[in-house]
Amino acid sequence: MTENLAIVIVIGGAYLAFVLVVEALAAARVRTKIADQGLSAEQTETLLRRRVDGRASLRWGLVTIAIGMALVVVQLLPAGLRGGPLGAAVIFLFAGGALLAHSRMASDGE
Repeated sequence: MTENLAIVIVIGGAYLAFVLVVEALAAARVRTKIADQGLSAEQTETLLRRRVDGRASLRWGLVTIAIGMALVVVQLLPAGLRGGPLGAAVIFLFAGGALLAHSRMASDGE
């Protein structure tokens, strides 16, 4: 079990590193293109500043918690059903339910 966890951590870390590198390269390219247009550094930073949306954090927090709960439920299934399509279906149903809950919460807030 710990071997599998180590593999998941290594693959997840590699994926995260890849995403961060691609994001940094894309931001650098956009910054260069904007600078070529003749804008000042302050204007460039204003254009590139990200708008922080707390709802995105809420959405992914709900999805992560739901997937964790689904994994617990899958472990409660009989051994023959855990690795099959039923186990995957439970995980997708929980994740989809979390996205629907987020959608409902977002529409109530508007």
